[in-house]
Amino acid sequence: MPTPPQNIMGIILAGGKSSRMQFRDKSLMPLAGKPVIEHIIANARSQVGGLLINVNRHPEHYASYGLPIVADTCGQDAGPLAGILAGMEYCHHQGSCQVLACFPGDVPRFPGNIVTQLEELRSQEATQVCYASTNGQWQPLFSVWSVALLPVLRQALANRVFSPMMLIQSLSHSVLVLDNPAPGHFDNLNTPDDLARAEALQNLL
Repeated sequence: MPTPPQNIMGIILAGGKSSRMQFRDKSLMPLAGKPVIEHIIANARSQVGGLLINVNRHPEHYASYGLPIVADTCGQDAGPLAGILAGMEYCHHQGSCQVLACFPGDVPRFPGNIVTQLEELRSQEATQVCYASTNGQWQPLFSVWSVALLPVLRQALANRVFSPMMLIQSLSHSVLVLDNPAPGHFDNLNTPDDLARAEALQNLL
């Protein structure tokens, strides 16, 4: 397995309220005998030089994973863009990461080389952000961002721009098209029914 690039920091975006999961932390829900976040960590860790978890409640429930935990710094209800900003702030203070790779905290299955694919395309096209698209559906939380965008994100959130796609479309960006992904890849676990379907699929794999 290739060594992960040390200049890329990964962040698992698990800072939402999980209202459709009856306000239970989606990333802590059990799937195939372990919490969803453990599936994400196992896949994401090998793709990046370091990994953060963005959460805004129950940080003690994530402490056992031994990863830095960052909370939103611009108030509640700002959405995942606030988590991306928190990751960039961490990278800025840490000093050695030029790229932030994002993983949504409710998607346990995704390609084991997605960060490499995203960053290679971003570098080839010399853009600021690269995000995935699957079967015509945008996947902006599977994305890589230049950490140089930190002041841009600060200003966007100060201006109450909360949509990652709205901001991305205002920047130079690339789109990694991944049509016909493997079964279960990129499936969001937003509701108990989604979780049940993911469990059923797991039993078939």
